[in-house]
Amino acid sequence: MAFNEILSTGIILLYLIISVGVGLVAWRIQPSTSLEDYSLANRSIHWFTGFFSMLASQISALAMLGFAAFYFLQGMAAYLAIVTSIVVSVAGAFRFIGPKVWKIGRQTGQVTPSDTLREYFDSPTLGYVVAAGMILGLVPYLQLQFMGLGIVLDLGTGGLISQQVGVIVIATAIVIYTWLGGMKSVTWVDTMQGIMLFLGSFVAGLFLVLTLGGGFEPTFNNILEAQPAFLEPIAPEPPYNNWVTVLSFGLIAMLGLGLAPHMWIRLHYFEEGRSLERLPGVYSLVFWLTQVGVFSAVLAGVLLLPDAPPDQYIPLLYREYFPTPVFALIMSAILAAVMSSASSMCHAIGIIGSRDITKQIRPEWSEDSHLLAARVITLVAVVAAVILTFLGVDFILTSGAAAGALIVSITVPQLISAVYTAEWPTREGAVLAAIAGGTVSLAGTVGFFNDPMGFYPGTFGFVVNVVVFVGVSLVTSGTPDESRISDWRNLLEQSYTDLDAEYRNQTPTEVTADASDDD
Repeated sequence: MAFNEILSTGIILLYLIISVGVGLVAWRIQPSTSLEDYSLANRSIHWFTGFFSMLASQISALAMLGFAAFYFLQGMAAYLAIVTSIVVSVAGAFRFIGPKVWKIGRQTGQVTPSDTLREYFDSPTLGYVVAAGMILGLVPYLQLQFMGLGIVLDLGTGGLISQQVGVIVIATAIVIYTWLGGMKSVTWVDTMQGIMLFLGSFVAGLFLVLTLGGGFEPTFNNILEAQPAFLEPIAPEPPYNNWVTVLSFGLIAMLGLGLAPHMWIRLHYFEEGRSLERLPGVYSLVFWLTQVGVFSAVLAGVLLLPDAPPDQYIPLLYREYFPTPVFALIMSAILAAVMSSASSMCHAIGIIGSRDITKQIRPEWSEDSHLLAARVITLVAVVAAVILTFLGVDFILTSGAAAGALIVSITVPQLISAVYTAEWPTREGAVLAAIAGGTVSLAGTVGFFNDPMGFYPGTFGFVVNVVVFVGVSLVTSGTPDESRISDWRNLLEQSYTDLDAEYRNQTPTEVTADASDDD
């Protein structure tokens, strides 16, 4: 169909203006006056906005462009691996960790993974190691979002807004509403964007299958005739033609992205703890339907645009076969997905830098100073990610998976032991395991070693973490304080209602002060 660059650009710019406006309205209604408010909107997020914010924060450039490229290159096997990994690892983590995280954080004032580990193991060193690892993983992942934003804007406007200019425009918009409104603004914008994303992805994908392919049965038959390997349960091309690689990649990378700091923080922000019990089912269903839409679009066009750049396949397909207004709305929905993830990561980096680093080094600073530090660190992270974006990387899938693997390799065994109040681990084991696991994960990701069986390199970081964590803990004595274990177990036995009532009887400053005293 004929594409009108000016009309498409106007619709996309209007969407950006509306997004910033929604964030500013949230800021005007509830300005962020403390670090607790900026971080979690005083832990008062409604389940509806909370669910869509988590969805929009997770479905990023990786999910909309990277996964589409993965499906385009590797076919049905890639789709099965990604959907299975998300349901098993991310939804499983939300179910078995989320409610415990909410209960502990409600009383102790914890926000970040470093908060949890620093307090449980009574180890400032562990807090710094984890904070540094989280930032190291998030900044490249944030770069991934800006790369995706540049691609979407460039293709969505027909080149009227270049990738470089688009990245700067989007980064500026994100900084404005994140700086001012914190979590409240981010969540409001995320909710709007999450709804747009779900509807745009699911409806557009099904529409393309029905119109271009004549339905799922004719579409599958055409692919079976022309490209049968695409529908095989084993991917056609190495390294993903090995199920060991596919599953280890999916489980490790997706678990890490599901427990990344911007997602972990959201486990604390729900007004009602029972929302965490409903989250896994709702999240799995909506994510699956979203990916059904993405994979449907790939099915509809894999034979029509066989030479398209994989990372740009979805936008090019939509531009080719939708009228300009519809295409622009769908591009706005994809833009919504990537913007939500980017703003959530910016916000998380600011919180980590302030709570886990500057507040630990300078506890005497005023609340206003810590809040300013969070905002400044957010700005620095955005600038760093934009610079990395302009330097460029080869493939949009790579840095997101690497970030997830790094996060798992540094934190997951320690976090599980903390929220389940294990008595045997030691702070020495936790620190050394985080360093060893992260180092091995990074080494494997950059190609220092390969496994002949085909395990994804990040898997070894996780295994090394577990081995070092257990081994060092067996020969050292710095186990968690018995009174802290008892206190946390008592918290976990309390009802959501009782914990919420206790929290509401304190001010946000008092909660934060209590947590600082415990550190």
